[in-house]
Amino acid sequence: MAHRHVISSSMVKYTLVRTAWVFLVLAIILSLNFLLLKIAPAYPPTTEDDRNIYFARQVADGYMTVRVEDDPVIVNQIRNGEVELDRHSWYKYEAAYDRYRIYEPIPIALQYLRWVRNIVVDWNWGLSKSWRFEFPLLSN
Repeated sequence: MAHRHVISSSMVKYTLVRTAWVFLVLAIILSLNFLLLKIAPAYPPTTEDDRNIYFARQVADGYMTVRVEDDPVIVNQIRNGEVELDRHSWYKYEAAYDRYRIYEPIPIALQYLRWVRNIVVDWNWGLSKSWRFEFPLLSN
């Protein structure tokens, strides 16, 4: 007598539900991880070259925008502290051009959507901030 393995519809449903739960829990954990890391205070690198790389990467990944302010009136207002910049912004004075390069963060909801897009489209999970600075997380 040959035994036939029959997959019941209840077993298929059970497997699909469990698989859906795995992805839901994974999405929740990754989202909470992203949120907790983003609300933690940021400490950019201390050397000029590392700081330039850090902010350029933040712009490239879609987490910050950069603008150059070269209007002499506004440059003087920034220099004299008359213009209030966002406390999460970072600016650098470029004396050779008498201008400020201003890096401003993008709202966290848009950062999250870009982070998810980077994972899904490019399999880019971001860069390490603790093990090796600016080193891709999923590399050898």
